[in-house]
Amino acid sequence: MHDQPAQRASFSEEVVAWLRSDEPKTLGAMNHRFAENGFAVNIMMLMLLPALPLPTGGVTHVFELITVLLAGQMAIGRRTVWLPARWERRELGSLTTDRAVPVVARWIGRVERISRPRASWLFEHATAMRLLGLVLMIFAVAAAVAPPFSGLDTLPSLGAVAVSLSIVLRDVLVLVIGLTGWFATSRLVRAEVLSLREREFVAAARALGAGPSRVIARHVLPNAAAPIIVSAALGIGNVMLLEAGLSFLGMGVPSPAPSWGNMIADGWSKMAVAPWSATFPGLAISLVVMALNAVGDALRDALDPRKEAV
Repeated sequence: MHDQPAQRASFSEEVVAWLRSDEPKTLGAMNHRFAENGFAVNIMMLMLLPALPLPTGGVTHVFELITVLLAGQMAIGRRTVWLPARWERRELGSLTTDRAVPVVARWIGRVERISRPRASWLFEHATAMRLLGLVLMIFAVAAAVAPPFSGLDTLPSLGAVAVSLSIVLRDVLVLVIGLTGWFATSRLVRAEVLSLREREFVAAARALGAGPSRVIARHVLPNAAAPIIVSAALGIGNVMLLEAGLSFLGMGVPSPAPSWGNMIADGWSKMAVAPWSATFPGLAISLVVMALNAVGDALRDALDPRKEAV
């Protein structure tokens, strides 16, 4: 009787095993242990803060510039992160090994439960990894050139996080969503900001001596928030419909994990004898998407500063 091949450990399990092992906990050891995943994890940790929708005053531009350097190494074909010799031997602090890295591993582990390798062969090709490095460089540069206090570095930073996560998960679906899912929102934000900067109240604020950061934080962002919130609410509904459709086709969430798309797929063949098995999950999807749209409309009305007070 032949033994079945052992299942490959997930990336989060590899990180936990490395933390518990007796291997040296240095920057060089970590980068050599995880190879291309070392690039992805470092970039993910660097771009998580810029991805938050908060005006950070340009502090995160340092993280974005470091990301440009790391992604540049990927683009030229390096398999591991290059570091100066003295940095290679630098021990990771207890804050990193006891808190930061375990938190990232747990976060990735939660995503691994609802993901699966799709077209993983793509991530094994050196040319594909170089192209992904170039894409990450473009995202990081786009985030770095965003004006301070503008919050406009959020969308390209989210794209960088999604691309890095796809490298770790070996999931081309996450890659596609990360490369294309932010285009519509970015066009909406750009159009709204270009419209607002020509308004009279912005010109009045400039005439009174307000600087660019104050104009953006006090006048542009509050007025641009309403359409962005509505777009985000609609986007969540669209992502839910996308996930349900992919799960129904067998390309989404793995079957042990709960998913309305999987429930509809499982109950489709039983519609004649048990119509509720597919009808109720479909109704749940419809109700949640309509509720998100209603919440988006309510938030738009509540947060719109142009609405006259009653």
